[in-house]
Amino acid sequence: MSKIIRLEKIDSTNNYAQKYFSTLPDRSLITACQQTKGKGRGGKTWVSSNTSNLYASYIIKDFSFQPHKSSWIAGLATLFTIREIAKKPHYWIKWPNDIYHKTMKIAGVLCETSLGQNNQVNGVILGIGININMTKEELEKIDKPATSILSDTETFTDITSASEILLSNLNRLYDTILTEGIDSVFKKWKEENSLIGNSVEILSGKNNILVAKVIDIESSGKLVVIDKNADIHRIYSGDVSIKNFNIKKG
Repeated sequence: MSKIIRLEKIDSTNNYAQKYFSTLPDRSLITACQQTKGKGRGGKTWVSSNTSNLYASYIIKDFSFQPHKSSWIAGLATLFTIREIAKKPHYWIKWPNDIYHKTMKIAGVLCETSLGQNNQVNGVILGIGININMTKEELEKIDKPATSILSDTETFTDITSASEILLSNLNRLYDTILTEGIDSVFKKWKEENSLIGNSVEILSGKNNILVAKVIDIESSGKLVVIDKNADIHRIYSGDVSIKNFNIKKG
């Protein structure tokens, strides 16, 4: 049964979901007005000290696919939610699952597995952070270019309503996977990954930077790039930055 659990202040919604995973119903969405230890991919800190954003974690327990592919649900649901609220189409997914407007980040996703006895995967937690009502002054304090729905639209958004829209999109995509299979969601997720055709820098490991052009995303989720020597690389994870920005949206 799908429901929203609303919390005032917590270390992180993903930590809460991990702690109570066994008792939380499938499709639960945990939200918090404030996080004290929000986190992103690679152990990075997600700025979440104020109450102007949406911090949420979604529970998936029924899956017949590789757990990491559930992040496609999170990325698309977050993208669709932002577009619906902002009433603008110009947001896009930057592989693997950050949401951007042009070269500015507006949302991020962190997916984690919940493990039971003998490290058996019991399910997946989709952590989502969306910049909703952050002002331009607050955004300027972030170390990389960032934006918010308020900054883009000059309109304040009710965060409770935003969480309900997000849950609706998550449930719809979850249903799509259960009825049509993971490939149907992958196809749409790939279409929304606007890095294809763009030149990027990929940071993987310690100071290992690869400059290349994105040519594809495989069904496994790997990013396929070609470097200046015409060598093909398949990237499973890494921090991607855009060198020559050229996308059709916005």
